[in-house]
Amino acid sequence: MLITFREKIISPFINLSSNLENNITSQAITFWLKQKKYNNFGATMVLHPNTREQYKDNCKLINDEYTIKIVNNYLQDNFKDQCPEEICLYQTRLLYYLGIYKVNSIQLSKLLKSKKSSIQDWASYLIYLEKYVLNTKDFKFCKSNIDAIETNEVKYHMKFLLMNSYSQNLNIDSRKILDLLEAEISEWQEPESINKIYFQARKLRYQSLFFFCSERFLELIELSEQIKKITLEVSLTNYLEVESLRRLLFYYCTRLCLIHKYEQALFFIPKLIEIDPFCSAVHTLRGMIEENLGMYPLAKNSYQFAYSIGFSEKSFCYEKIRKIESSNKFCDDLSSDLKKVWSTDNKYQSFKYNENDLFDLIKQSNVYKKYPSLWSFEKDTNSNSPFWYRQISNAIDVIELEKDLFFESCYFQSLQPYHFKARMTISALQEIGLLNKFSVFDIQNFSIMQIYSSNNLIESLQEFLKNKSSNSLKACYYSRLLLYLGLEKDANNATSWVWNIENWDINHCYLVYTNLLLSYRSGNDLEYFDKCYKAYLKFPDCDETLRLKLMMCIQCGGYFGKNKELEKVKHWYFLGKEIIEKIISSTKFTEHEKIILHSRWYRFSSFIPYLEKNYNLLSQETNLYIKLSEEAYAKNPSAITLENLYAVYETRARTAEFLGKKEEAYEWFLKLRNEIDPYDSKVEINLGDMQEKIGSFQKAYTHFEKAYRNGPPLRDMALLKMAQIDQFYEKNWRSIFLYSQYQDLVPTSKIAEKNISDLSYKIIGNSVIKKLE
Repeated sequence: MLITFREKIISPFINLSSNLENNITSQAITFWLKQKKYNNFGATMVLHPNTREQYKDNCKLINDEYTIKIVNNYLQDNFKDQCPEEICLYQTRLLYYLGIYKVNSIQLSKLLKSKKSSIQDWASYLIYLEKYVLNTKDFKFCKSNIDAIETNEVKYHMKFLLMNSYSQNLNIDSRKILDLLEAEISEWQEPESINKIYFQARKLRYQSLFFFCSERFLELIELSEQIKKITLEVSLTNYLEVESLRRLLFYYCTRLCLIHKYEQALFFIPKLIEIDPFCSAVHTLRGMIEENLGMYPLAKNSYQFAYSIGFSEKSFCYEKIRKIESSNKFCDDLSSDLKKVWSTDNKYQSFKYNENDLFDLIKQSNVYKKYPSLWSFEKDTNSNSPFWYRQISNAIDVIELEKDLFFESCYFQSLQPYHFKARMTISALQEIGLLNKFSVFDIQNFSIMQIYSSNNLIESLQEFLKNKSSNSLKACYYSRLLLYLGLEKDANNATSWVWNIENWDINHCYLVYTNLLLSYRSGNDLEYFDKCYKAYLKFPDCDETLRLKLMMCIQCGGYFGKNKELEKVKHWYFLGKEIIEKIISSTKFTEHEKIILHSRWYRFSSFIPYLEKNYNLLSQETNLYIKLSEEAYAKNPSAITLENLYAVYETRARTAEFLGKKEEAYEWFLKLRNEIDPYDSKVEINLGDMQEKIGSFQKAYTHFEKAYRNGPPLRDMALLKMAQIDQFYEKNWRSIFLYSQYQDLVPTSKIAEKNISDLSYKIIGNSVIKKLE
């Protein structure tokens, strides 16, 4: 009989959908049907009668008469041994939860005259609960009503009802509520009997309200995280706790929306969904927030899901979906090709989405259109930026068998991987509103492989490189390509055996240099200096290795220069000085190569006057390598000479910054952006940093915003910088929102986590009620 009754009473609420068995409404009703007692610790999240009316409009099966009838039949079959007064109380509480009121008003009034004081107390509580739900704004209730109660459990319910009514009254100071809560909690003593479970449920409920009223939202969220771990069996420690927390957070988000603080409200929505993924009201609220923030594809997604699982929200969500689809804004956000990928059925159930279409989706984004060569092995000659596709274009050069062409890639100086492919994927998916379809873990670990080929990237490279000339050269191609693609770990693994070989031919020398380049990138090899010197001495002394040995001197000297180890810098300087003189006098190198190498050499050698604080010589050498680099580009405007000029201007800006000339440093970074790469997010970050140091925070913010719009690979850094400036100007909620976005891109970041926590506790200083006013 219980199962049949449960199916009758719950099926309208859960839309006859088997996958919603863990919906809180379903769990709560099931709980009540198993209790068979009117005085058990009960639910407070009763339905409002207006909601009940909306249910009637959307479901023919559910109406008050039908519900009351099956409830009465159930009570007659299962409560034969209980007295009529107890049956009346149980029926009233169950009907309240289902949103039906005033059915037993006369009977409850009669129960106030019962001979049993406990019956009187419970009847009094239910009468007040009905008045509270039906007319919350004008609800009159005070502590004297509680003092008249004798039954402890009822007294607790009455107190909690009082606190709830206070929390929703903007005219009552939140400090008064907190004082009452603290006084109540201080009187509690943990019981020794089986009532511990009631004590725990009561404690969590009071904690929830306390955290909410004091704006300690992080602790409230932690409490919800703790409750999430509870098993989904129907019990006191499940739905009673969850529905209380969910209700408090939902109430707060709704009030934020009413005062148009949508970004703050959006911050708490994921936690609400974690507490109850099948709450249609939460998904509807999320859609409203996203719509107001201009996130139309995401809003449509939320409305569709709410439509598929809800009842009272169905007509509202249906109209919202139609409105969004017919609006120009949505059509602008969603290209026709992307619409073909998305499909919905006639009942607006939910998105049917094929993850294998990831690459097709990315092709719809501006990120792809701006940097098409980032996504394939095809070189793009029409890209707006000569640098952000460098990882791929140089990777193609690496694959070529010509040794000179391969080692021209050694000239490039800005090949920091930055987890490049994963960040490009995230940016593209964010832009088209589908980032929530993939976890950051999936993107970082799998999408890189999917973008390049349907096969595993590593296997594809191994197959591609299978027929190369020698093992050393093949490993060199393989590891360098992986380095350019941002897979440093795989690149290290590919060359781990390099030092075990006794006899080094020219190809193995190339591989050794590549291995040292990987160590240089990581910066954590304690034997780096010894390895470099060993390799330098073992390299054959011939024209074929001159460029290679010079690059090693520059690389090693630069490594120790950054660590401010002057003696080791000088060691590599004197070794390299002999080599650069041989290159300049050699006929094996073109004038173009000589100028590039000479410019690179002067940039490295400027470490010595820098560390010796000989600033006049530092300025002279800086001007010298700028002149050489500009001459090289004027004579041969190639990617290599342009990239060299990029590095020269960047170094010149850093030199000016070091000398305390921040405005001059800013001008050099501006020259770099305007003349070399206007789409470089790294340069925008540097421009913003200079403005910060000058003290122009608003101008800095503008540069960081542009870096964010330019996209990867430093979009996350731009978000962090913007959040820090907002924090400085005490725009706390916006700062929290930006930090949370940054944390989505860099989930392991402790900076965002700490600052979100600090800002949240700072906001606590003002009460939530004063804030809402």
